[in-house]
Amino acid sequence: MISRRRYLGLLPIAGLTGCLSSDADPTEPLGKVSVDNFLRRPVTVTVTIEKEGETRHTAEYQLRAYKEEEHDHPELVTIQEPWMGDTVNYTATFDVPSVGKSTYSSEKHEEDFTGSGCWSIAASIDTYDDGREIIDIAVGGLIEGAVTCP
Repeated sequence: MISRRRYLGLLPIAGLTGCLSSDADPTEPLGKVSVDNFLRRPVTVTVTIEKEGETRHTAEYQLRAYKEEEHDHPELVTIQEPWMGDTVNYTATFDVPSVGKSTYSSEKHEEDFTGSGCWSIAASIDTYDDGREIIDIAVGGLIEGAVTCP
């Protein structure tokens, strides 16, 4: 079961998640890819983004520990690049050696974000209530003005 904290954090994105489409390519450009850390220990995450099967971004990020008792905000890394402006397929992979690897591919899921301007891939490193650590990925259309689309 996902933690209450993570569930509440997903509500704005979940409400905007697109419906399945019959098109192979997304209906809007990719606006951003982000990752945050809700674990109470620091982690290293490698983020790889592919555009139409070609690796366009690979970087390693050190994310500090989350301090829930201090009403902390998790450290957030956001990737926005001009090359994300095409309505083609994108794949994002998040690899945390101590947790695992999680991948999202727009080609496999075929969401429809028509009218949203652009869409995002958001990963959170978190724990289930039973203590298992996970990399949870959510996708959604972006609220107009929340981010400048490429």
